[in-house]
Amino acid sequence: MSGLTQKYPDLGRPGFGDMLAARIARKYFLSTGVEPMVSRTRDLRQSGVGTIVDLVGESGRNSSKRLRADITKAIGDVIISDELGAAMAIRPGQFGHDHMILREVADYLAKNGIFVWIDMEKRDTVDPTIDTYLDVVGENQGRVGLAIQAYLLRTRRDIERIIRFSSDNKIEVHLRPVRGVYVKRG
Repeated sequence: MSGLTQKYPDLGRPGFGDMLAARIARKYFLSTGVEPMVSRTRDLRQSGVGTIVDLVGESGRNSSKRLRADITKAIGDVIISDELGAAMAIRPGQFGHDHMILREVADYLAKNGIFVWIDMEKRDTVDPTIDTYLDVVGENQGRVGLAIQAYLLRTRRDIERIIRFSSDNKIEVHLRPVRGVYVKRG
């Protein structure tokens, strides 16, 4: 793992905004670095608890969406090589709302055996996020899920669309309704 932090020196060194967010949401974060993440994830797995690794900090020092994609893949490689059995959560904002990169990263992780949760974000990104999910799930059945915001007015129609897709294409889909942190409804 030391090679990972040598290749990506900012990994594990969050910017001020990331540190503030981590302090506010401390109870939700397992760690802020790779080594502690691996250790805590391994301990939880040995206790029978599954984990979802979510790299937070798109506003931090790693401003390049390409670099964040490479780091996300590298963390996925660590999850595989250390046999952590963790899932990973990714979201459009992590890659500058570049859905081609989101699709690339989700495909890479899923094809390498990691269950990928694509998280929903702002209401104006719902359609491209669902489109990305449907593209990726078609190629990686059973290894990709969508965290969908339960409180948006449109959510029922979105779920119906996904179920129709699933039925028409005989593809297993995984949905995880989440409350979301966005006040606006759409």
